[in-house]
Amino acid sequence: MFSLDETFKLLTDAVPADKASALLKKCKKIGMNEIDYLDTGMDSNLPEFDKGYNLVYQTNDGVDSRLEILVKDSIIMQAGIQIIFPFSLFFSKSKNHFKILKVHSDNYYGECLPMNMGGAEILNYENVLSVCYLSKMKVNGKDVINFKVGNRKFW
Repeated sequence: MFSLDETFKLLTDAVPADKASALLKKCKKIGMNEIDYLDTGMDSNLPEFDKGYNLVYQTNDGVDSRLEILVKDSIIMQAGIQIIFPFSLFFSKSKNHFKILKVHSDNYYGECLPMNMGGAEILNYENVLSVCYLSKMKVNGKDVINFKVGNRKFW
């Protein structure tokens, strides 16, 4: 398991400073498993990139998470995680997971006002080194959290 606290630090430290190969190596060293990169079309609104990587791992409460790294000229353009929570008859762990990432984002970037669009809660952050996107929404009845850190050089 690799916690959300550790994930936040890994991404906010690595995206503005590391080469993509260094981040990929760190991820594998801590036990993330690389899977085939699949462009689902969600990345079509991003700046052009050369290569993408996907890794899977378990985070808080044993929840599966997918980490994506997008690369341009060997530099990390963007890296982030997506967590899709399984159906639960009682409660979803998504509220706690979202809160952890929001508190870290608020502390690192400064607080921002959430936007609500079509049932999704979206927060956008930035500083001189990086931009950050955090969202929580329901997709096909499942709670989904997206947390992405972008290199300021591309945004």
